[in-house]
Amino acid sequence: MPHLAASAAFVSLALAPLVVGLAGCPTAVAEIVTVDKETVAGTVSDQLAKQVGSPPDSVTCPEDLEGVVGTELRCELVVGNDTYGVTVTVTSVKGTTVNFHIAVDDQPKQPQ
Repeated sequence: MPHLAASAAFVSLALAPLVVGLAGCPTAVAEIVTVDKETVAGTVSDQLAKQVGSPPDSVTCPEDLEGVVGTELRCELVVGNDTYGVTVTVTSVKGTTVNFHIAVDDQPKQPQ
């Protein structure tokens, strides 16, 4: 499955604002934006489908992705009998938009 790793996908997600006003305080505190793990997995699947013409059998991510530049999340994708690691890396955050890079491992994981 090297063709999935040949070119990286760049993904932008627009998220709902996460600004919280504190009771009794005149200012608001911005929270770290997070992308739900199912949304990350779905976006990875959609972007890879656009690149190679068909979606992987499944993509799973163990936790939500924090919208902090440089944050990495390791996910897994399954195609047929092969499981590949996927690294999702936050490249920028502007307001509530989190941009991230998707890189699929060159080789499938070895069965354990």
